[in-house]
Amino acid sequence: MTDEQHDTSTPDPDDVVETPAAPEPAAAAERRDRHGSVVAAAPRRNGPSMGQIIVGGFLVLIGTGWLLEAADIADVPWRAILPSALMLIGLGLIIGARTARHGGVIALGVVLTLAVGAASAVEVLADIPLSGGIGEESATVTGPINDEYRHAIGKYVVDLRSAPVPAAGDDTEISLGIGELIVIVPDGVDLVIDARAGLGNVIVFGQESAGVGPDIDYTTPEAGDAVLRLDVDVAIGQVEVRR
Repeated sequence: MTDEQHDTSTPDPDDVVETPAAPEPAAAAERRDRHGSVVAAAPRRNGPSMGQIIVGGFLVLIGTGWLLEAADIADVPWRAILPSALMLIGLGLIIGARTARHGGVIALGVVLTLAVGAASAVEVLADIPLSGGIGEESATVTGPINDEYRHAIGKYVVDLRSAPVPAAGDDTEISLGIGELIVIVPDGVDLVIDARAGLGNVIVFGQESAGVGPDIDYTTPEAGDAVLRLDVDVAIGQVEVRR
């Protein structure tokens, strides 16, 4: 056999050069629970999140109201903006209840709830000068009724049972900033009462309303000309009208 002839003998295994296999794609990291079981990865969500949709809707709501007012098309009740946003958040949570967690949206809803309550209290408080003292005070009226009775903070009792009814029927404003306000009215007198609170309770002859911005209106049926008209307000706390 000449040198030009090929060697057909079996090659030595040590002389064989192995070609490295192509590396396999790296597997995604597996999530496991505390028992070692593989937890399926949550599918990736495409598109805006629920929080982005709600914030975007809120901005559209404000922008639309601003545009309508700037163009003199409508007089927008801005006090309704915060409650509307709160309703928008609640609707979003209902629609997306099964999709994912919405901790940030819930936190925003809590903040807006507190803001709605604060706004109602501030609205009433803005109409109430914080004057008249602090602590417990009583006013027993035996002469002509004044146009207003005010107290800042504490418990305030206004007793009108011995006061003559104004013939002209002018409104009398009785207000308290923070605390408990009690107004006692005489028997057998025609009444027109508007009692409200920014945040708290309102009780008028046993009828009660509580929460954010409670308001009770009472008018004596078939009231005559001699009427005792009372506007009774408390910013934060309780107001009660009784006999």
